[in-house]
Amino acid sequence: MGDVEDVWRRKSEQQLVDAFRCIEEYGVDGQRAIRAEFSRRGLPEPSKKPITLGEVEAVARLHRRFAFLVGAQWSSLIGFLFWQVPGNSTESILAILCGTTLLLTFIAVPMTGYKLLNALGVESPRGTAVLMRMPLFGLLMVLGMRSFNAQWSREYGVEVGLLGPTDECLQRLRERQLRIPRS
Repeated sequence: MGDVEDVWRRKSEQQLVDAFRCIEEYGVDGQRAIRAEFSRRGLPEPSKKPITLGEVEAVARLHRRFAFLVGAQWSSLIGFLFWQVPGNSTESILAILCGTTLLLTFIAVPMTGYKLLNALGVESPRGTAVLMRMPLFGLLMVLGMRSFNAQWSREYGVEVGLLGPTDECLQRLRERQLRIPRS
C-alpha cells in the first residue's frame, strides 16, 4: 500500500466526500486513491453536483415543520379523545380546539410530507404522502425519515439528524458560503 492510499484510508467518510467534491484539485494519484478508498469501503461515489445553502435550509425547515405537525396531530388526537365527553364549557372548548387542530393536521401533514419527500428526491412521494393522513403512519415517517435522508445525505454530503440537516452542518455551509468570493 502506498503512502497516498494510506492517507485516504485514515480519512473519515465525510472527509472522503468533501475531497470527492473537488477531486479535480488532486493529482492523478490522489484521484485514483480517493476513488479506490470509496470502492474499498463499498461506498457509492457521491454526486459532484453542488447544493445551495437555501436548498439545505428549505429541507431543514420542512423537516422541522413536518415533525411539529405530526406532534400537533398526536397531541390534538389525544386531547380530543380525552375531552370528547365534555363535563363543562371549558372542556367543550378544548375538545373543539383539539378537533379543529386535528382536522387541519390531516391536511397539513401530507402536504408538508409530500414537499419534504419531493425535496429529498424520493420516487413517488405522492403515494407515501397520502398515507400520512393516518397519525400512526405520520409518526412512523418522522421516526423513519432518516432512511429517506440517507441517499440525499450521501449525494450532497449533508449531515442529517432526526429533524433534518443538523445545525452544525448548516453552520458549516453558511461559513463556506461566506468564504466564497462573489463574482
